[in-house]
Amino acid sequence: MNILNLESESLRYRKFNVSDYLDLYEILSNPNVCKYLPGETYDERKIKLWLNKFALDFDETKPNLVYAVTTKTNDKVIGYVGIAYVKEYDKPEILYGFNEDYWHKGYASEGSTRMKDLAIKLKYDSLVAFAAIDNLYSNKVLVKTGYDYIETIDLWGLRLKYYKMNLGGN
Repeated sequence: MNILNLESESLRYRKFNVSDYLDLYEILSNPNVCKYLPGETYDERKIKLWLNKFALDFDETKPNLVYAVTTKTNDKVIGYVGIAYVKEYDKPEILYGFNEDYWHKGYASEGSTRMKDLAIKLKYDSLVAFAAIDNLYSNKVLVKTGYDYIETIDLWGLRLKYYKMNLGGN
């Protein structure tokens, strides 16, 4: 299965590369985007580390499959979506984040659903997810994707809703 380049109805997903830095900087340096992420707004150094981690460590076995997201009509990176390993739960999670200019267009739901389909194809048995309790939109996206709310937790310095989704894999 080719997992390097994927598509959904209106989006394309590809591996990050170093030339995506400026688009990623536009996303991760925005305080409105980072409001619900661990830590503060990302600075240049943190964004370069983030980009290198996801570009160089792209691997389905860890899993570490974080994709650069573009629309089918433009090559500008408008966000990221993927499946990444959460050591605290020893499970993969679906994660996503988008440039604020592309919020409320259904892209988070579309990307999250595409990652769920990929996780099923890769035969993962379950996925976890986390959303800040006051991030109403992300909480709706996770439920729409098929996650079940488990409990509210404190993790990574944030108060989060913890979700789990059984996929019936291995």
